[in-house]
Amino acid sequence: MNHKEYLNSVKDKMLSIISDIEQKNLPPIEGIRSLLGLRHELNLSNDPVFLPLVGIDSETMDYPVGQRRENYNSETLIRLDTELAQILQEEEVNIKNALFEIRKRLQLFNL
Repeated sequence: MNHKEYLNSVKDKMLSIISDIEQKNLPPIEGIRSLLGLRHELNLSNDPVFLPLVGIDSETMDYPVGQRRENYNSETLIRLDTELAQILQEEEVNIKNALFEIRKRLQLFNL
């Protein structure tokens, strides 16, 4: 795979993550964290379109996802999941708007 093909695969992965979040096939916080990590591969680290997601990630960084959840007892997870659900509900419009803008940016992104 050459560099251009690699960048296109990253772009496609990001678009897929956005779709998965929107279709509720991927928990929003996991998708947000993945998008924020992948943006560096496309040299979009400082692109302001990602700022709403950076803020949400910062606000929720103490909430475990994936394998990190194995380190928590069930009572703590219930409390943290409830808090995270509240945050995501409050940020739902911001998340939707950010995903829309990121999708537009990626679709216009020339490799």
